[in-house]
Amino acid sequence: IHRVKSITKTIAVISLIWIVLFSIPFLIHFKYLLPKAQNIEKEIVKANSGNVFSLSDVERKKIKDAYRRYENSRWTKWFFESFQTPAGKIRNFYHEFDITESVRKLDKYINQLNGVISDSTLWPKLNPGSDSILISSEIERIISFIEEFHAGDETSILFTRSDRVLKYWELFITYIGARSDTASANRLAEQVNFNQVTYDRELSAAEKTLGQTFVEKLSLQKQVQTKKVVAQKASVGLDDVIAEVNGNKDPSYRLDKAVTRLRKLKNELDPASDPDGVRMIEQYIQDARKWTKKQTFTYKIETVPDNGHLHIEVTPRGEDPKWSDENQIFEGDEYKIQWKMNDDIHIAIDEITHECNWGKKPSDKKVLKGKFSIFNMEGNISFDNLGKKISISFKKDLSERLPKLKK
Repeated sequence: IHRVKSITKTIAVISLIWIVLFSIPFLIHFKYLLPKAQNIEKEIVKANSGNVFSLSDVERKKIKDAYRRYENSRWTKWFFESFQTPAGKIRNFYHEFDITESVRKLDKYINQLNGVISDSTLWPKLNPGSDSILISSEIERIISFIEEFHAGDETSILFTRSDRVLKYWELFITYIGARSDTASANRLAEQVNFNQVTYDRELSAAEKTLGQTFVEKLSLQKQVQTKKVVAQKASVGLDDVIAEVNGNKDPSYRLDKAVTRLRKLKNELDPASDPDGVRMIEQYIQDARKWTKKQTFTYKIETVPDNGHLHIEVTPRGEDPKWSDENQIFEGDEYKIQWKMNDDIHIAIDEITHECNWGKKPSDKKVLKGKFSIFNMEGNISFDNLGKKISISFKKDLSERLPKLKK
């Protein structure tokens, strides 16, 4: 028992000594050596608001030197050789530094801000009750991203570019707070002009576009007054437009020219003072848009001479029919077809004495082409090679299906 106790004590002492000796390298490495390099990097990155792309050359050199000392330390080489590779990669990252990707990201956020400024409905709103400005979470997100680049080396392209954009934003918010004061709008326009003249070669395409958008949009007060006058004139003439559009039965006018004219008229109307007019035009445009998608039409064969029969197929413009539907259409029959704007309509006629090949080898054929080919299908259709005519009607007159302006 005495010998066992002696052996146990000896083993315990040896184990304790071994634990202490084995732990010393880890303690030195993880409590001093590695944290020393990491802390230098953390402090510098934190000072730049977490944006590593804003670091100056001096700051990057400090980080590189810290990791180089760690990497070349004998302690690391002797005991923690596997840590040298990741330390070298970190050092190389700061050595082979490229801000191209960061510049691209900053320009992306500038473009997003330009999208907001382009649409006045997305602008921050002035609360008349408290004179506070309400900014949406989406705009705050964009501005916060741009502010991340406004840190670190003040001579870097990221800092100077974000600085100019944030200056625009500051002047813009001042304008929102006092829209009746044109001086704030003029100051922003002057700032844009100053930047374009002074920093022309430094400005990115995104910056230039944003500046132009600000200048255009902040002439809003003058434009609004002009627009009100135009809207009043447009509203007065709306009844005449309704009569003119609804009275014209030409599909090329109702589905094309009238749509273009009404879009322009809608832009001239004031939605606040004439919401019914705007709604009516929007409904018309929506109904006209349906003709660009397939619709079902029911037609009736009124006459086919000499007891002949027809084969009819609709194809996209310029394509040949497949004649996969092996059916014969006789006088008095009603059929349905699906047609959209620009489709071709193929009509094949077989005389009673002609062998039917389901449209593939007819007695004669006719192809109705054009943007509004279905309107050529209504009424009489001549087959010149035979010198005969057929007659087709639609269950509902096509002209009645055209969009109408309805109050």
